[in-house]
Amino acid sequence: MHRDTTGQRVGRSCRSLVTATIVMLASADAASHALARESMPSIASFAASEADAAARREGLSLDEAIDRAQKRFRARVVRAEQTHQDGRVVYVLRLLSDEDGRVFTVSVDAATGTMQ
Repeated sequence: MHRDTTGQRVGRSCRSLVTATIVMLASADAASHALARESMPSIASFAASEADAAARREGLSLDEAIDRAQKRFRARVVRAEQTHQDGRVVYVLRLLSDEDGRVFTVSVDAATGTMQ
């Protein structure tokens, strides 16, 4: 038997309980840090979401780009995706022509609305 700071006897079972508690708390802390790291967005995804938000504030949304392209080219958008080129949000639209059935791709700059 050992004595604690007050002179009381401390048995092995008490020391084992204290040790087990410390190990359990350390494990829980490590697990919570790992979970926090997994759920935190990366800097790149944060930057991309900021660019997306800026494009929506200053330019076209994807829905607006689709509407404009369908009217301009008299075609239906069959696929649409958002990409980033040189720090700008660009919508890449695949269209199916209503007149002759050809498939073609148009890029729309979200900030300016320019179509290529």
